[in-house]
Amino acid sequence: MLLLVSLMPEKWRLLDLGALNGYAIQSVYESVAKSVGEGKSPNTLILCYPSDPYVCIGVHQIVFKEVDVEYCTTHGIPIVRRRQGGGAVYLDDGQQFYHLIMKSKGMMDVEGFYRKYLQPTVYVYRRYGLNAEYRPINDVVVNGKKASGNAAETIGGADILIGNVIMDIDPRKLVSVLRVPDEKFRDKLASSMELWLTSLKKELGYVPPREEVKEYLIEGYEKTLKIELEPGSLTEDEKEEWAKLIEEFRSDRWTYKKEFEHERLLEIITGKCTKVSEDVQVCEATYKAEKLLRIIIEVSKGKITDVVISGDFFMEPYTALRLLEEELVGAKLERDELSKKVKSFFEKAGVRLVGAKPEDLVEALMKASERPHL
Repeated sequence: MLLLVSLMPEKWRLLDLGALNGYAIQSVYESVAKSVGEGKSPNTLILCYPSDPYVCIGVHQIVFKEVDVEYCTTHGIPIVRRRQGGGAVYLDDGQQFYHLIMKSKGMMDVEGFYRKYLQPTVYVYRRYGLNAEYRPINDVVVNGKKASGNAAETIGGADILIGNVIMDIDPRKLVSVLRVPDEKFRDKLASSMELWLTSLKKELGYVPPREEVKEYLIEGYEKTLKIELEPGSLTEDEKEEWAKLIEEFRSDRWTYKKEFEHERLLEIITGKCTKVSEDVQVCEATYKAEKLLRIIIEVSKGKITDVVISGDFFMEPYTALRLLEEELVGAKLERDELSKKVKSFFEKAGVRLVGAKPEDLVEALMKASERPHL
């Protein structure tokens, strides 16, 4: 009897929510994560897709540095900030989203988590006869081209994975919402995306029916994870939490979170380096680790008086970044002192950084300090 029970697949809840707006998509998995983390709901798979186009930005990004806000406003494209890292991306009904929410079993092994829970996505593409595989950290590729983007996080006692099967994609639309130096650069970026992004349509010559894609996703989760998905519905508690989160995600205070946190400094910087007074400089620099780090730093008499760290990296908990920025204020702009400060912060705070290393943050800060006049 014990052997029989152990061989039975674990039952998970399946929520097929259909078409949702961007605010609803980026908040529904949080409402479910709260219940799953508290043990009030079972592990859950959510399937959904955008009812209308939107731009989704990473939690650590500065909207005006990454997105062409004027274009989005003119074309009625909402900007939605998610609570996970990663970069700004244009999303529409050419995507099929999956949200995987499960009770956390402790500190997440990030790469191991992605490797295991992206196997169902790999399965879908292989079901269509395509040469798909997992590529660290968080992608699925077909013949070396990105075919799925994903993000993972622990929220309220639940581990989550959000991602997509790209059914159809138009690089011109993707780059139209991004802030770029000029149109020539935009064209170059679109051409580059054509080379490293792919979709089911690009690989197959047609867009498969959405119901078929969902069928293969469900099949993939059940076969690769050895689970049984049972159709269900949101609980009343989850619906109530979802409504609250949608309201939060619609607010300017959340969308422009980084801008509100650093309003003074962002208003000062007008170029790569701005001289505020004889002793005060504000400079900006970008540093490419595995992900991009963007630093805006104010320095007075060799010490950091304010700093903004942004980019498409992942940090968990996401709230730790603001604490790190505050920790750096008052530090001397010297490599040894910054290294000690950053190393100490990550050790004592138990913060996980993905897409960059603590030493990359130090290098980014030093790069900003190399600007003229500092």
